[in-house]
Amino acid sequence: MTAHYTSDPAPHPGDTGTDRRDTDWISPALWLLGATREAGVSTLERFWAFTADSEGSWPPGDDRDRVSPYVVLVARESFKSLSAAQNLALAHSRGEVGAGSELLGLITVAAAPNLEKPIRQHRDVVAAAFEQVWHIGWHRHLLSAALGRLPRWHPLDAGALAPVDGLPVDLQHTAIDLTNTIHARIPTLFIPGVSA
Repeated sequence: MTAHYTSDPAPHPGDTGTDRRDTDWISPALWLLGATREAGVSTLERFWAFTADSEGSWPPGDDRDRVSPYVVLVARESFKSLSAAQNLALAHSRGEVGAGSELLGLITVAAAPNLEKPIRQHRDVVAAAFEQVWHIGWHRHLLSAALGRLPRWHPLDAGALAPVDGLPVDLQHTAIDLTNTIHARIPTLFIPGVSA
């Protein structure tokens, strides 16, 4: 993970660095919150250098000077994971979880090469609970890929818009769209109660 500049363990969104990490820790631009454990967060985090796994926690929305409030839920395309994502989104909209954090949308990750009709219909119903939805297709090679050998993508890399060897096109397009979504919200980052 490159979301921080330290040899300490990966950051946790609730950890704002009250120890020596206080000066070293840098928040990722975007937190990936898995709806369930098998959602695919660790793979997405490896591909996208501007993200970090929130490890099941919402970032503190009251420390925007240090911690990004931006979150996307990640769900595998299964009834269990999609339902969990829907429940998290509804709880967030009611203010029960993630106070002050900004839920940007949902990323669904294919669980098989073909999506069965009942799951596709359920995915479409769940998608209605989100402002934006991104879909990551089926990439069989990712099931056995070593995370450390996957390519990294960062919006500030030279040639970030050019194809990247080993990076599926849908992952790159989603990363670009997520980056643009975050950039659109930055002007209102420090205005209480306002999101783009």
